[in-house]
Amino acid sequence: MKLMSPVICGSCGAELLPAAQTGTIVCEFCGTPAEVPTPPADRAAGIQEDLKHVDEWWERQRRPLMTQDRRGQLHPPEEQHVHHIVLMAVGGILGLISAVAGHSLDWDLAGIAGFFLFPILISLPAALLHERAERRYKEYKKLEAEYEGRRSAILESHARRA
Repeated sequence: MKLMSPVICGSCGAELLPAAQTGTIVCEFCGTPAEVPTPPADRAAGIQEDLKHVDEWWERQRRPLMTQDRRGQLHPPEEQHVHHIVLMAVGGILGLISAVAGHSLDWDLAGIAGFFLFPILISLPAALLHERAERRYKEYKKLEAEYEGRRSAILESHARRA
């Protein structure tokens, strides 16, 4: 790596000739440490390398949380807006229909069982699926915030070094 301009000792003014390295060097004349600046091209490469590592981490972490559509394409999970009361009402209506049909056919026991079972059979699986999807969504959002934080930290860190 070649420096664009020589490094000058802040204490005695001597020109310091670092080898192909960055970091801190010590003045041969007075012993004062001096920082060797990193050339802009190397800084950009360092930022890109660090961001690449974070992006690879992000892809590995988010892939298991992605949802797949009918065409096989992966998408981030979406927030679920399922209203359990609607599912319970649908189950209740089906149960009521079952009870009326059971009564008219002299199957009172089947009608009563349907009245109580339909709401449970309809809303319970939907509630479990909703809970699973909601957990996946929250975990994805938490992971996304961590990813953004890591990217920001890298950019801030490199900006301070510049």
